[in-house]
Amino acid sequence: MKQVEPPVPQSPRLEEIEESSVVVVWTEPEYHEFYNIRGYVVGFKKFGSGNEWVNESISDKDSRKYSLRNLSPETRYYVNVAAKNTFGIGVATESQTLVTKTGKSLRADCNLYTFWGYILVKKNWLASPPDH
Repeated sequence: MKQVEPPVPQSPRLEEIEESSVVVVWTEPEYHEFYNIRGYVVGFKKFGSGNEWVNESISDKDSRKYSLRNLSPETRYYVNVAAKNTFGIGVATESQTLVTKTGKSLRADCNLYTFWGYILVKKNWLASPPDH
C-alpha cells in the first residue's frame, strides 16, 4: 500500500438530472487496490458562487454513485469527485457541468366567457395547483 493520497477517480458522469437532484457516477481510480481507498468526496457548487464548494463525504469505499439533492431548478452547477484514504483526499476529477431542469410551474389556460354582463372563467390547469 502506498502512503499517499489516492489518484483521480475515472469516467465521472452525471445522470438522472432533475429539477432539484442529479446522480453522480464514476469508476474507481486506476490501481485503486494499492491506495486503500476508504471512500469518496463529491463536490459541487453553483455557477457564479466563487470558490464556495460544498463537499459531500461518502464513507462506502465500494460506492460508485451518489445522488445530490436539494438543488435549485434551472441552475448551472459544477460537480467533481475525489477518492480518499487514511492519508487524505486525492485530486478531484475535472468538473462536470450541469443545468438542473425547469421547476414545475403553475400555469393555467383560461377561457373567458361573458354572460349577461358577468365574466366567467374556465381554467384548464397544466400543472397541479399547490396543496394548502
